[in-house]
Amino acid sequence: MSYRYYISPEDYERAARNGIKRGTLEWRVRVAAWGIEQAVRTPPRKLSNHSKWIEIAAKNGIPYQNFINRVSAKWTPERAATQPLLTNEKRAEQMKKQNPVKRIYPEELIKQAVSNGVSRNTFYQRVRNGWNWERAATEQLVSPQESGRRGTRTVRQRYGNINALIFIKKRITS
Repeated sequence: MSYRYYISPEDYERAARNGIKRGTLEWRVRVAAWGIEQAVRTPPRKLSNHSKWIEIAAKNGIPYQNFINRVSAKWTPERAATQPLLTNEKRAEQMKKQNPVKRIYPEELIKQAVSNGVSRNTFYQRVRNGWNWERAATEQLVSPQESGRRGTRTVRQRYGNINALIFIKKRITS
C-alpha cells in the first residue's frame, strides 16, 4: 500500500460528503498515515454527549474522571453517574470476597509485630533476609545511632582501623 500525502480538492469534497471535516482528513493522511481512500471513506466516530450525566455525577459526588473511567469500562452513563463510590473498607471487603487471602504469615504474628513497634513491611523484609518469624516479630527496631555503631564495628572487624590509612601522622624531618 502506498501513501500519498497530496490531498486533491476532489478528495476533500468526497470526504465532506461522508461527514469528514477537512482537519480530520488531513490528520488521517499526513499524521496517521492512512491511505487516501480509507481516510475519505471511513466515517468519523460518533461521540456521545454525556454533559447531562456529568452534572448528575458531580451532584452525587462522583469526580469527572471516575465517571469517564466507568463509562469507558462499559457502564451505562446512568449507572456511572448514580452509583456511589466505594469506601476503602467496602472495596477491601469486595476484594476479599473475590480473592480469598492466601496468607503466608499468621495474622496474630503480624499483630504482635505491630504491637512491638515493627511495621508489617519491616516484618516481611526481616523474614526475607533470613530471620525466623518469632525473631522478626519480637526484636525491637534499632535506632539510627545504634545502626551506625554496629556498622562501624563490622567495618573495623573486617578491615581494621581504616582511619589509620587516611590520617597518617607525618614526620617532620629537619
